[in-house]
Amino acid sequence: MKEFVNLINGKILENGYSFEVLSPIDQKIIGEGRLLSIKDVDKVFEQSYVEDRKVLKLSRLEGLGRYIKKIREKFIRQITLETGYTLQDSKDIVDGSIELVTNFSKYIHDTSTALPESKFSYSSQVSRRLKLVSRPYGVVAAMTPQNAPLILELNIILNALSAGNTIILRPSSHCVGTITLLIDALVKTLQPDLLAHISIISCKAVDFLDVSYKRANLIHYIGGSHYGRKILNDSLSHNLKALVDGEGNSTVVIDETANLDQVIKACRDGIIRCNGELCSTIRTIVIADKQYDKFRDCLVGELNSIKVGNPWHHGVDMGPLFNVEQGEVLRNVAKKYSLISGSLASLPKGGNYLAPLLCQLDSEDTGFLNEEVYGPIAGVVRYEGGEWKRWLTSLYRLNDAVFSNDKRFVKEFMGTSHSSRIVINNDPSKESVFEPWGGFLPSGSDEVSFWKYKYLESIQIDTNL
Repeated sequence: MKEFVNLINGKILENGYSFEVLSPIDQKIIGEGRLLSIKDVDKVFEQSYVEDRKVLKLSRLEGLGRYIKKIREKFIRQITLETGYTLQDSKDIVDGSIELVTNFSKYIHDTSTALPESKFSYSSQVSRRLKLVSRPYGVVAAMTPQNAPLILELNIILNALSAGNTIILRPSSHCVGTITLLIDALVKTLQPDLLAHISIISCKAVDFLDVSYKRANLIHYIGGSHYGRKILNDSLSHNLKALVDGEGNSTVVIDETANLDQVIKACRDGIIRCNGELCSTIRTIVIADKQYDKFRDCLVGELNSIKVGNPWHHGVDMGPLFNVEQGEVLRNVAKKYSLISGSLASLPKGGNYLAPLLCQLDSEDTGFLNEEVYGPIAGVVRYEGGEWKRWLTSLYRLNDAVFSNDKRFVKEFMGTSHSSRIVINNDPSKESVFEPWGGFLPSGSDEVSFWKYKYLESIQIDTNL
């Protein structure tokens, strides 16, 4: 049995309580992780405290990129085992991670911004000036979910380090095999001064949070909104800055000028990519009445042809959900609406194998927008005139997307949407690894920004120098 490890201040640690990791594909054991106690976690934070916050220089990342590329197939296999994603989806995650590491130095250079400086006062003769400067927070405590292993962890680690912080990361316990491969890559390729600022640990989420509230300078949580709202509130009560990114979804509006062939492919892919378990998964499709019948029939045909099964098998388009409970939630939501594609019955392989569900919505079914679902389920509804505007009100919106060849309609759409990410004539579920992040409602003040600037604190200097 494979044994997975922790990384403490750049050094591999193999102690802790053992726990088994199961694959969603067949529920078989794929390895054994090591769970640290709350005392161990507290010790990690204590050892990671740094009083002098120096900006670290990330160099020689090319070696990390080459190493990940060298063991690319191992990463692909492990991600598939731990998530149930198709091999193609796992390849996209790994290749995006390689791109991130390979081009990270250029990305940091291209996104650097100069903070403003101004006169202290424009109404009186004062010799002082105001400067805005940024500094590292210090210790960043981050938690990541199961749905984007490797690429999320790398993004957090590299950007937190580039901002000069020490990072303590608690990934999903379901992905510790992928994380152990990452730990191996970091230890073998990064310089010691960088490694000393990285800890990656397995522990209970509640233990990690309890210690973070006392010892961290910043918490970054990525995961379910239900827990995210509580973490945001608890962080505020501890006078601690928190970045909280809950689950999201995409609402797509299609007008009568859109190219249906392009739209149908984008919607099909956006519903099933990574088994529908991305925050940018398409959830609601709002289409002009003149295009509705043809679009609905074509999309139903596409979804009915999706082959759901073991992702190791040839020709499979979509693998299993993470767990059976997730499938039950989706089925219960689908029961409230008119199901036009998919089935409420479990597939022969088990309750977490589910064909993509498409619900036909009525104009009064806007409650669908705020269903807390996570998986391959979408609703489609027709609109006339300006009725599409009422569908841009999702509590969990992450993206609003529009397909149109009418510039006036696109302009009106952009003026109506309150989403922080607007996608025009593209599949909103397919993102670049370098895209800015944030803007989801429960994220508090975590507005859209490049990753590095999440981990920098802005302060004002009042000086006469």
